[in-house]
Amino acid sequence: MRTIEIDGGFADFRTKAAALAREGVRPREIAWREPQGEGTTLSMFYEVSPPAHLTGRKITVTPEFMRLAEAVAHSNANGKWDLLYRLLYRLT
Repeated sequence: MRTIEIDGGFADFRTKAAALAREGVRPREIAWREPQGEGTTLSMFYEVSPPAHLTGRKITVTPEFMRLAEAVAHSNANGKWDLLYRLLYRLT
């Protein structure tokens, strides 16, 4: 299980999620976490954010997905990063 901390909002999520998706990391292998005080999903984890040049496949999504994902990222809902990554994983 990898726990990925999102401390830079949507931009941070986007970078880390793309790297994980290029690696083919399944959603169930990730626990997303925000700094305390924000919507938090807890689980075991360590941070992983490999450089793009060390990863495999190209990740492409529609502009519509990006707009919706950014809107979701601004919510305080617990589990938002997990939901967004599951959608990204299925789309790619």
